[in-house]
Amino acid sequence: MKEKSEDKIFEYKNRKFKFKVGFDEESKLLKLTMINIDTKEEKAINVSGVIPQGATPDCILINDTIGKDLINELVKSEILTEHTGIYARVNFNNMYKYDPKGVKEFLDYHTHEVEYEKEGKDVNEVKKDIRRYTEELLKRDDIKEYLEDYVFDSNTEKYFFIYSLLDKKNPQDSVIVYGDENGEYYFLISPYEKRLDDKFEIVPEWQFTYYGGMMCLLDSSYEIIDMDEDIHYSIWQEVYDRFLEPKDEKYKKGVEKYMKYCKKNKITKERIMKNFNLEKFEEDIMKFYKPKNKER
Repeated sequence: MKEKSEDKIFEYKNRKFKFKVGFDEESKLLKLTMINIDTKEEKAINVSGVIPQGATPDCILINDTIGKDLINELVKSEILTEHTGIYARVNFNNMYKYDPKGVKEFLDYHTHEVEYEKEGKDVNEVKKDIRRYTEELLKRDDIKEYLEDYVFDSNTEKYFFIYSLLDKKNPQDSVIVYGDENGEYYFLISPYEKRLDDKFEIVPEWQFTYYGGMMCLLDSSYEIIDMDEDIHYSIWQEVYDRFLEPKDEKYKKGVEKYMKYCKKNKITKERIMKNFNLEKFEEDIMKFYKPKNKER
């Protein structure tokens, strides 16, 4: 029998550490601990018991006492992703190498079999009716009550459409995003999933990004169905900032899909400037667009 391999070791400033994945007792969200192999000293990576609204179980609030250098090293090693300064996600694919038992126990607790409201949704049906179907959902009394429990004074009738994405591999996993009238929350909706907790991910404005959300999905099997034209201004700014970091090619395929959409739908620098009455707009991402094949 093959001997069990040792858990991966994390090295930082000539010291060796192990990671331990556990549960926050109050929320059952992730608790991440770093353990010095020599001294056995434990250091909490995140703050326990404090949860950002709309967080998924792999989210953590960074412990501000552990130092920026260490956080930067964890991000560089892709142990943490989507780091915003006080917030991050744990990359379970990498964390599994450090604590497979802890990751497995955590995922077993939080995962369940996904059920869908309606069977047999194909690509064409989703493209045609995802927006109509979602707007009907938002009118349901149980949906309104559910969202009001999370967002005070939530008025689903005044939510505005942002974008919709088709999952070509499994159309029933397609997603659509709305914002609230005050621009304080975004609602990532999987309309065909049955459980309300699966249908909705509620994200506060400070935590929402197009790069970490839409581009991440486009990087896999998702494609754009439709988008509100006004969001291109913010997307171009986010993407352009990434292009200023030559080594940052995360979601490269997703960005290329988005730029192809812009090309096809004539989303240009001039069009954005006109829509927002701008005298100048420097974040022209289309100058970086280099299609592999000649477009017809």
